[in-house]
Amino acid sequence: MGARQMSFSKIKFLFLSVGLILGIGGGYSGAFIIYQSKIHGYDNQIDALTSEVSRLNSAVSTLEAEILNALDTITIFEKQVSDLESQISILRARAEILYGDIAVEQAKELVETIESLLILDVRTVEEFETGHIEGAVNIPVDELQERLGELKKSDEIMVYCRSGVRSSRAMKILADNGFSKVYNMLGGIEAWEQAGYLTLANMSCPCEQASAR
Repeated sequence: MGARQMSFSKIKFLFLSVGLILGIGGGYSGAFIIYQSKIHGYDNQIDALTSEVSRLNSAVSTLEAEILNALDTITIFEKQVSDLESQISILRARAEILYGDIAVEQAKELVETIESLLILDVRTVEEFETGHIEGAVNIPVDELQERLGELKKSDEIMVYCRSGVRSSRAMKILADNGFSKVYNMLGGIEAWEQAGYLTLANMSCPCEQASAR
């Protein structure tokens, strides 16, 4: 009787042990499933963050390109502004010089700033050949009335002679014939040379330059 009771107790203990082991194993199995689920969730979050970082990097690259384009545009505008300021300075300088009698210093400024300025030397051919302002056209004052067709009324003309007497006469001829943009350099070529400005000597008369304009 005692032996049977002991045998039954061993069997019960065995089943109890097996049940306990299975219970513990089941707990570990459930924990592993939960762990895997969390890992999967973390993986999804990492993928989402990676995608967001990629999108932000793309946006940054686009912004950098736009900034570079903006800087290029600013550089272009700065150059245009600089060119406009330079033109305004020239226009202001010219605005201060009225048509009519001008000093030799003003004449020099006009020569340097107005590319289209027609420089008209009304001395004789012989005088012109001894030395004249660079780019000047020679039409002696005694021939000017007959040769007005070689000039354009739209031209800005600076007239000079030896001392300023003949150029005053030439300016009156031009004004009487509808030329309104005429400067008369007071003191003539003598004042020009006294101021230290250069002249050119030429053994041929470029009178044809006037008709070519």
